[in-house]
Amino acid sequence: MRYLIGLILLLLIALGAAYVGWAFARHAGPGQVVALTSLAPLLFGSVRVIGLNGQGRGGAPEDLLLGDRPLQVAALVWLVLFVATVTSG
Repeated sequence: MRYLIGLILLLLIALGAAYVGWAFARHAGPGQVVALTSLAPLLFGSVRVIGLNGQGRGGAPEDLLLGDRPLQVAALVWLVLFVATVTSG
């Protein structure tokens, strides 16, 4: 079990690092700040899914998204910030 937790932690770190790399490589100025801010709901949602699976409430991704309000809010916030980042140039 420790191996699995370590692997999940490593994957979350890689996800965060790749996202930060994308934010710095593709955006400058205010768009970069919004891009970096959008990392928070992405990581929250990822950790939330891991937590739900750990509680035995996991399942199909669409069932998780449609059945968990905090995950829905995180997804919506991420989407708004991501669209703002992409449209800012």
